[in-house]
Amino acid sequence: MRSLLQDTRVLTYLRISREGAVMDANRVFSRWTGLPRSDLLGQPIQRVLTEEDRPRMERWLEGHDPLPDEAFLLNFVSTSHDVQTLSCRLFAHHGDVVLLGEPDLEEDRTVAEELLMLNNELSVLSRENARRNRELETARRELADALAERESSYWHLRKIQEHMPLCMRCGKMKTGDAEWESLVDYLRSNDILVSHGYCPTCADDVLQEEGVIG
Repeated sequence: MRSLLQDTRVLTYLRISREGAVMDANRVFSRWTGLPRSDLLGQPIQRVLTEEDRPRMERWLEGHDPLPDEAFLLNFVSTSHDVQTLSCRLFAHHGDVVLLGEPDLEEDRTVAEELLMLNNELSVLSRENARRNRELETARRELADALAERESSYWHLRKIQEHMPLCMRCGKMKTGDAEWESLVDYLRSNDILVSHGYCPTCADDVLQEEGVIG
């Protein structure tokens, strides 16, 4: 039986003296705790138990409380401070106490469900982050286009302020190397509002033409 417990890959086996020293341990328990079997032997079992579970184990070993008849949960601490919960049973054996333990399947299912839920939440956050990045990229492009258009309009206005080539005959303005257009059309193409009216001199001429004034 001992050789079988030593070779198992799932079941934890420990033999503990009534003074709390580890007298025997299999490879499964050694792997979970991160301690070589040679380092475990002779060490107090309290060394690998959580602080909350140490008093319970001491009462059982010292005989203050009877060994439990049913399986119970014990939390063991590894050298890397990870906690492993095992479903355990205790048996009296030739003056010592034998502990048999196996992973708590219910806790494993709970952890698996929590990991699945976290993975789903991360997937949602990843998709939302990707969507926001696309929106930010679109807004960045639109802003860059708006700035480029503004710079272009500013350049044209600066050119107008510097000089305005006008045709002496038709009054068109040179807007490019070989392009001419009316001043009104140019202002409209650059989003400058143009309204119509008469200057005082032309207003008098129109009134005279219409016979309103002599």
